[in-house]
Amino acid sequence: LRAARGADLALDIAGLVTKVNVQSGDEVKEGQVLLQLRDSEDVAQLHQLEAAAALAEVTFGRAKQQLAVKAISQADYDTAAADLKAKQAAVQQQQVNVAKKQLRAPFAGRAGIVTINPGAFLDSGKMIVTLQQLDPVFVDFHLPQKNLGELHVNQKVTLTLDAFGNKSFEGTLSAISPKVDSDTRNVQVEAKVPNPDRVLTPGMFTNASVEVPVTSSTIATI
Repeated sequence: LRAARGADLALDIAGLVTKVNVQSGDEVKEGQVLLQLRDSEDVAQLHQLEAAAALAEVTFGRAKQQLAVKAISQADYDTAAADLKAKQAAVQQQQVNVAKKQLRAPFAGRAGIVTINPGAFLDSGKMIVTLQQLDPVFVDFHLPQKNLGELHVNQKVTLTLDAFGNKSFEGTLSAISPKVDSDTRNVQVEAKVPNPDRVLTPGMFTNASVEVPVTSSTIATI
């Protein structure tokens, strides 16, 4: 089984952890801040740049009015316009730097085991937590090419797992590979299975049965 979406989350900069807003096993929302690095210096610099940009905007507005009455030259006006653009760009760049100090969930899902605490120093690229979207889940398996003519998208697929005894999980065939493996003569198949209770976990192995048309007496089982 594999998750609909899954990722091992990390930051691309190093820094000191000030807040950890997620616990092991939490369900998190897309965009939620999971971890915060110290950013006081970056925020202070952002405020300075925003103040400079605000002043440049006032200066540009005054220059625009003065140009209309021919009180300044076109060159002075162009200088004020360029200065405003440069300061606005500096603000945007610093906003990016501040945002880099936060780890946000790229999608909704369940967090894995969290072992990092406030006060820890993180190296850039260090894996912080895994995030898995568990509903739905997908199962990938292979069938012989002789069964290819009996397969089509949306066919019923039934999963059974040793971990759940006689309980079965139903899904649908969601994709068929357009290529047959030349060595094994098998075709890769993907099935999508609802998992509202989050009991199916990525990495599990399962038995998958595909229900073929009634005109055939064959049930393909993996």
